[in-house]
Amino acid sequence: MGRISEKRNGRGKNKRAVVNSVFGCAFAAILLAFLTGCSNTKEDSSTAEITREESIDDKLAQIMELNPDIFGWIYVPDTIINAPLLQNSDGDDEYYLYHNYDNEFDINGSVFIESANLRDMTDFNEIIYGKANESTGFSDLYKFKDKAFFDSHETIYVYIDGNALTYEIILAYERENTNILEQYDLTYASGCSKFIEDMYGARSMNKYVRDGWDDVIVPENFLITLTALEEDNADKQYVVVACLVGDAAGTIDRWFDVEE
Repeated sequence: MGRISEKRNGRGKNKRAVVNSVFGCAFAAILLAFLTGCSNTKEDSSTAEITREESIDDKLAQIMELNPDIFGWIYVPDTIINAPLLQNSDGDDEYYLYHNYDNEFDINGSVFIESANLRDMTDFNEIIYGKANESTGFSDLYKFKDKAFFDSHETIYVYIDGNALTYEIILAYERENTNILEQYDLTYASGCSKFIEDMYGARSMNKYVRDGWDDVIVPENFLITLTALEEDNADKQYVVVACLVGDAAGTIDRWFDVEE
């Protein structure tokens, strides 16, 4: 067994020199705004009834009470990606393809992770799915195909119970439409390294890599990969990959298996 710690994630941590307490306060203010008035939640949703006087932790706790499958919130500035994060507690990875966060049947689906990923965001790569529509907001991932938009938008925010996380967007590209968690065994350093190799080596139109992030990701990093699901495109998927650079609570850490 070998230990991977976010505090040793090197390149990403040093690049931003994030002060966790300052980031936590700033992120709390952002979350307060979009939990009380986000544009892509239904007007009659219970989330809209939460008052501004309550703490951010209480707000997220109340949202989680609406549905125990809700474990966090994701927000991408200047997009309509501003939604609860879900994981089906019964291990049905297709459930939120066709249900909203109120557990109602909805062909538009929700924003979710598969059962193979951890809710505490401590995996090497958390794959976050959303259908390419306005309901999930993941249609806005395609904004990153524009070089100017990619260059000027660096950050993704994730809030989970007791922690505020910030990620820097490092790549956006089109890849083969395969299930990443099935294609790569990310419980081993070798599987993480293979994903990194393929990510940097992928050849696709409109592929962009953030300046300073060329070939610097290692298995010790913590990534999220946002992927837009298209029902009419069976061959390709568009992904936006981001690396953890801010961990307000200082709890992002993990153990993983190292092959000889």
